[in-house]
Amino acid sequence: MSLLLKSVLDTTYDKKRLIVVFAYEERGGVDIDTTAKILKKKYGKYFHSFHIVKHPKDLPNEVVGKGGNITYAGKWLEQYLQQEEIAFSDVIVTTMDCDNKPHKYYFDYVTYEYITHEDRKHLSFQPICLFTNNIWDVPAPMRVVATGNSFWNIISSMRPYSLRNFASHSQPMNALVEMNFWSTRTIVEDGHQYWRSYFYFDGNYEVVPIFVPIYQDAVLSNGYKKTLKAQFIQLRRWSYGASDVAYVGNNVFNKNRTVKFWPSLARFIRLLDGHVTQACIALIVALGGWASACAEW
Repeated sequence: MSLLLKSVLDTTYDKKRLIVVFAYEERGGVDIDTTAKILKKKYGKYFHSFHIVKHPKDLPNEVVGKGGNITYAGKWLEQYLQQEEIAFSDVIVTTMDCDNKPHKYYFDYVTYEYITHEDRKHLSFQPICLFTNNIWDVPAPMRVVATGNSFWNIISSMRPYSLRNFASHSQPMNALVEMNFWSTRTIVEDGHQYWRSYFYFDGNYEVVPIFVPIYQDAVLSNGYKKTLKAQFIQLRRWSYGASDVAYVGNNVFNKNRTVKFWPSLARFIRLLDGHVTQACIALIVALGGWASACAEW
């Protein structure tokens, strides 16, 4: 978290216009409590304000995951802004993990895009996530995976028609308040937020690419075997996004839908194709390459 805050301080945006909310878990115990207080004491003076918000464990209707944490913090921020008489429409919320390092122009870029778009409430802003913070510290297989994921995010940023929220992103506070923030019932809250926003606003929702990175860590644990296991767990967690297939299908093929059918069907097909391809890609690469070589031989 300290590295994240240092990187935020290195940005060119006016830090006195940044409100930092450090959202952490009660289940983290005494250590994370102590860390949060140390960070507030060390860095609080540099920002408009710095707040620590502890997410209670075992709240009803929540799965263990990021969605419940940031939603709890978002509701706290809603009350704070009301007390300070700060308009929700004047606030853009950026969610970042502790290993994230935003580009020095990130907040300037997001602010510019927010100001220049008229229908800004129905937008979110997606930077390019690059897994390069510790790229030379991780084993070679993790470097391959991290590089591939980074390239995929670069490619996705050039395809606005298929771009969806991923990891760190920004969304206007007034939209979040109206939608009741993020889902607390899904593991992959970032990608699901795209679909929640799309259907909540009756299809009037877009993701604007931000062509600067937020740097993240490649997977690394204690030892080679544990790192391989951690990489598998990360990819498995991303695969939980397949739960969106049923959610989107129910909203697209429902006779009471509020979105246009054909554009929504195209989005559904891309979603389904992406998850089927993800599940089969290892076999496609292994058997496809072998079959191609045999055919040429």
